[in-house]
Amino acid sequence: MINGSIILTRQATLPVSILNHGNGQFTTFNFILDTGFTGGLQLPATEVRRLALPLVDQVASELADGRVVKADVYAATISWLGNQTTVKLISTEGNVPLIGANLLWGSVTHIEWDFGGRVSVEPIPRPEPEKE
Repeated sequence: MINGSIILTRQATLPVSILNHGNGQFTTFNFILDTGFTGGLQLPATEVRRLALPLVDQVASELADGRVVKADVYAATISWLGNQTTVKLISTEGNVPLIGANLLWGSVTHIEWDFGGRVSVEPIPRPEPEKE
């Protein structure tokens, strides 16, 4: 389970740790949950450069205002729900780290919509396979 909170701007946040390819250490960022963002993670370009993440692609991305921009995509090793996994991370010139629907897929998200409210994400419980 990952635990976060509601911040003063009334946004749900979760911490995600990303491996810094420059020094081999994990750095934790507080990401805002954005279910309108269908990608996995979005991080400001300044932070992506600091983490020395490897560039893997460039995609066209539609912004909330309808503009389409080209965005660099990086491979990021993250700590997520007790596992280390590699995900695609979109770099932006903005200053807000975002978690999108793709990373939340397969999980249950609980949000207490109040100042300081709790936010949690955990895997969807799956029944154990029957033994023969």
